[in-house]
Amino acid sequence: MRSLALLALLPLAACATYNPFARSGPADTPEQAACRSVARDSDAVRDLRRTVSIGDNDRIVQEQIDVAQERAFRTCLRERRLPGGGGVELTPRR
Repeated sequence: MRSLALLALLPLAACATYNPFARSGPADTPEQAACRSVARDSDAVRDLRRTVSIGDNDRIVQEQIDVAQERAFRTCLRERRLPGGGGVELTPRR
């Protein structure tokens, strides 16, 4: 019975750790780490964090925060003339 209850909770644990914008690959260089810090503190990200409230919009707002943070990171890299990773622009899931 106990194992059945734990098995039922497994999908919930998987959903809690899901992040569509999670990074994978090599660790950041010091310059990239500095740009990630700048991105976390950007005005757009800060404004979106203020809109998070307890309720149904948490996931939607978190996706918007992830997109804004990634855009701020890319902008920082361009401003510092650092190479960015390749790929396409992240878009929110619908």
